[in-house]
Amino acid sequence: MAMTRKEAAAAKPESSLREAMKAAGELADAGKTAEAVAAYEKIGVQRSKKAETWRLNSEGLAYLNAKEPMIDKATALLEKAVAVDDSNAVAWNNLGTVYEQADQVAKAGEAYQKSIDAAKADGSSSEKAEANLT
Repeated sequence: MAMTRKEAAAAKPESSLREAMKAAGELADAGKTAEAVAAYEKIGVQRSKKAETWRLNSEGLAYLNAKEPMIDKATALLEKAVAVDDSNAVAWNNLGTVYEQADQVAKAGEAYQKSIDAAKADGSSSEKAEANLT
């Protein structure tokens, strides 16, 4: 039986979201921060906590890795990312990095520790956060 239009539309967002995230990431990697941020914002708020956390994390990284890093904007987005899903070890690690760059060493240490805890809770690697913590 064929999918209805509604079923097809519901199935499509995951692949189109991946494509949009990939395209925005490529813009960020090319140093096109403004275009990358616009692309992440165009994606919009996601219903899934996981997808929204990754969108916020990626947009924060675009600001953090810009030719002239925008620490305040990166911090706000990464703080929002971990508020949406506090089990995302990558977002916690990136928040630690942004705190470290802002000379907020105590906050960085706390974020790295939360990254380690989140990684251990889901069985993923905490190696990067552990290296950052030392």
